[in-house]
Amino acid sequence: MQNTRLLNVVGHTMAAHAYNEDRNGIPAIFIHPFATSIAFWEPVQIPLIKNNLRWYSLSLPGHYPGNFKPGFTFTNMTAEYLASIVHEAITQLVGDSPFIVAGVSGGAFMALNVACHYPHQLAGLVSISGFAYGRWIRQLQPLRVRIAYPIVMTLYHRYLSRSVQSFRKASYKNIFDLDKTRTENPDLDAIIDAVYPDYTKLSGRMLSLYSRSLPDMDIREKLPRIKSPVLVLNGEKDPIIPPRQSQIILDHLPNAEHIEFKGVGHFPMWENPSAYQHVMSVWFQRGLA
Repeated sequence: MQNTRLLNVVGHTMAAHAYNEDRNGIPAIFIHPFATSIAFWEPVQIPLIKNNLRWYSLSLPGHYPGNFKPGFTFTNMTAEYLASIVHEAITQLVGDSPFIVAGVSGGAFMALNVACHYPHQLAGLVSISGFAYGRWIRQLQPLRVRIAYPIVMTLYHRYLSRSVQSFRKASYKNIFDLDKTRTENPDLDAIIDAVYPDYTKLSGRMLSLYSRSLPDMDIREKLPRIKSPVLVLNGEKDPIIPPRQSQIILDHLPNAEHIEFKGVGHFPMWENPSAYQHVMSVWFQRGLA
């Protein structure tokens, strides 16, 4: 059974769902993608972790049911500052215990960000559809789109918040390379629907802050600080974050393991759950042995 925790971190509210807190061993921290919430992880968590491990679904800073402190501005949105917020939240959850951190998409960036700024406490890391620098976001956008992007993100959020049907349709169109009928997951609608209530409560201002700041973040040169085991996963046909971004991570972490899911887009845990669960289970079993 989950226990929802709200954490005060220098005035910011961070949120976490806590699971199996009575279990011993290395805890695992899972960070959700940008513009989702801590509801993301439970429906897709692998049985090995769900049933046996102390683990937490931790929010990205500013994401509902958490929020940024009053007066927080774009100029404060640096990779270093965000890493300090997330690490302090993790410390409040697990103390000085070593931990494994995993994330997908923007959550993978944050997992890497925390790991390279606080490598001493890291026991392992999983990056799923991740990236280590945001400049590629700008490279995909004409200048006029870059200027208007924060506004577009806010308006798009309002549009998708009108109905779960709109949210579900946009998920299939913009996230998956494969059509729903070609995925292995018959529960996909239910999984997407579980995220929707929190999505509607996200702050437009928070979306704008991330949209403006992420393209300027670059942690590539800090990645070699990470000495713990690393697993890098990505979909071959990711339409959101180019697979090249996973290769850039590997260029700076040459000892990391890498698996690319063939014919899969942005969320392998949604699109090919059997392959994803097998890879994650093998890696975690080895790391926890």
